[in-house]
Amino acid sequence: MESASTHTYTTCPGSKLTGTPQLKLVVADCGFTDAYSEFMYQFHHRFHLPVFPLLPLAALFTRAAAGYWMHGASALKYVPHITVPTLFIHGTADHFVPTAMVHPLFNAAASKDKRLLLIPGAPHVRAFYIGATAYRAAVEQLAEKYLRA
Repeated sequence: MESASTHTYTTCPGSKLTGTPQLKLVVADCGFTDAYSEFMYQFHHRFHLPVFPLLPLAALFTRAAAGYWMHGASALKYVPHITVPTLFIHGTADHFVPTAMVHPLFNAAASKDKRLLLIPGAPHVRAFYIGATAYRAAVEQLAEKYLRA
């Protein structure tokens, strides 16, 4: 559930929490740009299924059953509203949420202090375990600067 958690924390700060004194910084680990793109990647790379017509049908089903469009589940839509310091972390061997998705998120972030940490060889949700020293140092550096001030 790490990706869902990252998605939650990059959409909530961008929508409701930005500007509140409680939100000091965001650490986004292995986040995806939007649900539709993530499902498109999974259909093609993991399941070797045609995106069309399956994904558009799944999107219609999601709209009918759950009341929202997959395109609406988008961290990329909210990241430009995050103004607090933000650390994006992603493993370079992530084949569940492709590493390429972190770059549009990073580029869209409005924070004046935004950082990107790529952990070489780390698969999905394993960046901390593969690159613990770099991961800890990046989080501690951000926390030291903004939480202990």
